[in-house]
Amino acid sequence: MTYSVNDLKTVAECDQLLESFNRYRAELLAKQARLQFTVAKYTESTAEVDTETRMVLAELAFLDTILATLPEGPKKADYLNDRNRQETRLYQLETKKANTGVFALLCKQRELAVVEKNLSDTDQLIADLTARRAELVGGTD
Repeated sequence: MTYSVNDLKTVAECDQLLESFNRYRAELLAKQARLQFTVAKYTESTAEVDTETRMVLAELAFLDTILATLPEGPKKADYLNDRNRQETRLYQLETKKANTGVFALLCKQRELAVVEKNLSDTDQLIADLTARRAELVGGTD
């Protein structure tokens, strides 16, 4: 984008804007670092949750097979308790996947892309302001 830096008439105006946009740039860099960390964690978490979900589903299938053949009694009650624990774990994994899964990952990646675009635009504006300031200091207009 082309910025109207030529409308600035004094070095003080340039200095004020440079200070402001350098502060904004620092905030963007901090936000970028946080988002990069979050994206990495979500990526890792998504893979872990998918793997663990497959393991829990396999365990549930195994328990269902055993439960179908067992007569009523204490052993079947133990397997039913195991199955209930696995169902609870599956629910927890599905909740975690909703919070840090692919959808959440895509949202964070999009947010990171916006921050990186803002950072690029801000860097361009700072460069334009610095050039305009140099023109004003040098007396060229």
